[in-house]
Amino acid sequence: MLYTNIKKKYDIIFIIPHMGQGGSQRVASNLINHWVKKEKTVLLIEFFPNKPLCHEVNDSVDRIFILNNSYINLRKYKKTIGNIIIKLLNVLKRAMPFTLVRLKQKNNIFIKNEGKGYIKDILIQKNTKFVIYLTHLLIDVLKIDITSVVKIYYVMSFLFIPGDFRRLRRLRSVFKSVESKCVISFLGATNIKTIMSSYGLNRRIIISERNDPNIQKLSDPWDFLRKKFYRLADVVTSNSKGSIETLKDFVPYDKLLYIPNPLTFNICSIEKKKRFKIILCVGRLVKQKSIDTLLKAFSLMYKSIPSWHILVVGEGPLKNELINLSYRLKIFKRTHFMGYRKDIYRFYKISSIFVMPSLHEGMPNSLMEAMCHEIPAIVSNSSPGPLELIKDQYNGYIFQKMNIFDLRDKIYNLVKNENLRLEMGNRHREFINDFSLNTISTHWESLIQKDI
Repeated sequence: MLYTNIKKKYDIIFIIPHMGQGGSQRVASNLINHWVKKEKTVLLIEFFPNKPLCHEVNDSVDRIFILNNSYINLRKYKKTIGNIIIKLLNVLKRAMPFTLVRLKQKNNIFIKNEGKGYIKDILIQKNTKFVIYLTHLLIDVLKIDITSVVKIYYVMSFLFIPGDFRRLRRLRSVFKSVESKCVISFLGATNIKTIMSSYGLNRRIIISERNDPNIQKLSDPWDFLRKKFYRLADVVTSNSKGSIETLKDFVPYDKLLYIPNPLTFNICSIEKKKRFKIILCVGRLVKQKSIDTLLKAFSLMYKSIPSWHILVVGEGPLKNELINLSYRLKIFKRTHFMGYRKDIYRFYKISSIFVMPSLHEGMPNSLMEAMCHEIPAIVSNSSPGPLELIKDQYNGYIFQKMNIFDLRDKIYNLVKNENLRLEMGNRHREFINDFSLNTISTHWESLIQKDI
């Protein structure tokens, strides 16, 4: 959708990098579609149009993409270079030994290092108006010392200037042009960009951290900026209690709120199906999911558990590598890569064991969905989210992260004991009965309706 076609007023502006594969995207889709049914107007802003649409939203939702290149122009900025330089000099008067030098090239600003140290000269191109705003935000609002500010600009100059500066300016332009009291953002770097672009515009900013920041680090400079900018949001939500504990270190406690992921169906309504000898793993094929740990553990015992198979549901850059690994481990005939599937529920209904070997997780949708289908689960001890749902030896097993021998033993115990599988699966309802979409959406709606 072109920028000129969007409305002037929305109940909610929702920002997420893309609506491709991922648990956060599924939560976003469920919430947005639920709000539309309640007759709320939603503007969905994304950054990456080339990602496949894996989680659909209602046709009444307006979608726009804020790109970091030049072929979508949201607004042209008038540049008055003389005034910009004067304002920057005033803002950075404490910057010595750093000084600003105007170059001959139009619309360029040069921060020159006149002192000792490893910070090099920085060229900030054609983004001067936004740099003034951002510099004020960093120094006067967040009270970051000038040396750190210059370090941030130095990293930015290599990572995303002028690309992401252009995206930030365009995002701020949308916020100025569209009336909406509430802006909701999902995922780390996107949360920071949302705060950067909306600060001071009288919007209620609600950001959602989807992983434990203590475990999932962002790339520079976003990890540093997360600790500085998150406290400027009106509300910071997270889907796990462990993540809330981490966020307490740099976000005021009265701004933090635990909101778990919503489930789109009731555990009691799941139709009972015949279970097959299937070990199910659901997730993107990336390093974080540590699917190779499952394959290696299975290779240690596959001869002793004939007729059992592994199903891996998901897509990702490591697919070929994992397929090759299954060949090297001689388990390729009993390991099946199903790709990304919208009919994921059919696999839950027929599987007997669910395994999540991830290196870190927030509150994983796939685990909650497996629990809804009363499948006993085995999870790693890598992050607090899954451990809030699985009690070791009660409704599943917890194994040591990346320990293929520990995982092998836990899988083998469940494979050999069908009654234990049934007992553990039946106990799941104690942990997830309060996670219905209607219940969780009520928490979000109470945030949206609050005054600024």
